[in-house]
Amino acid sequence: MKKLIFVNCILAIAVIFSFCAKSDPKEELNTLNPEVTAIDRACNYPCTVSNIGTLNNVTLTFCGTNTNSTNCISCTGALAQGVVSTSDPLYAIDMCAPTTFSVIASGQTSVNLTAGGGNSTGPVTILAGGCKRFMIDTNCIIYKL
Repeated sequence: MKKLIFVNCILAIAVIFSFCAKSDPKEELNTLNPEVTAIDRACNYPCTVSNIGTLNNVTLTFCGTNTNSTNCISCTGALAQGVVSTSDPLYAIDMCAPTTFSVIASGQTSVNLTAGGGNSTGPVTILAGGCKRFMIDTNCIIYKL
């Protein structure tokens, strides 16, 4: 009986020390490069979407940008992740390609989007409350769908 009590005490001490000695894996990862976020590590093809030529004075909502964890409904009615809203006519939104996203306008407007790949969508009219879909490939070429 004395041996059993002694063995149980030793096992309890071993369990306590095994949990105390381990470091948090998240802390180890963050100490390697603290300024890099999960999105930065996962994005092999970063593109910056901006409007050229035309100035908007409406609010544009970009749905499906994957820039945050907020859910939204795209033009197709499907659930998408990542919402960015802007009323700034000189906006620039960083996205990771390839991706498909929707643009919803609060009022009638025209956009001419580029993603930095050397092309633009050309003027695309969006009616008030309307929605248009776009796609960016891995070369930052943007297409109106």
